[in-house]
Amino acid sequence: YKATSSKITCQPSTGDIRTYGHVTFGYTSDIRIKRNLEEFSDPLGAVCQLRTGYYEKQRIIEGSEADENGAYPTEYVKESGFIAQDLEKAVDGLVYESESGLKTIKGGGFEVDALLAGAIKQLKREHDEEISAMKAEMAALKNQVSQLAALVQDTLAQRGN
Repeated sequence: YKATSSKITCQPSTGDIRTYGHVTFGYTSDIRIKRNLEEFSDPLGAVCQLRTGYYEKQRIIEGSEADENGAYPTEYVKESGFIAQDLEKAVDGLVYESESGLKTIKGGGFEVDALLAGAIKQLKREHDEEISAMKAEMAALKNQVSQLAALVQDTLAQRGN
């Protein structure tokens, strides 16, 4: 089955839906329908386990028909993103297996966005802690320099007498 209009193409046999123009959709995320909120324990560590970059992904040639065995001709198209198996190892619950056995990232990537936001927050916390420690160390060093300068002044003054 393939439904087509000038703006929307739906091919249920492959799960592909394509649209041309603006798409508006929502992802319900209201706290009132959630419970047991748990922060990622080490989002930065999880993100660092993920391979990112370009790859060629196999897809069914648009507009093609299945052969007598029900197989569609395919082509490889350059894309960028994550590998589902890497994400599955790094974080529980973000990947599922489709009916065809292919690994799929849940929610079209919204869950990955949450992981990335957690990693940014972790980096900021670590950065802020480092900056605070450096400021404290700098203040202590300034104090020591002031004490040494005063000691040198006192020593010079005593030698001058």
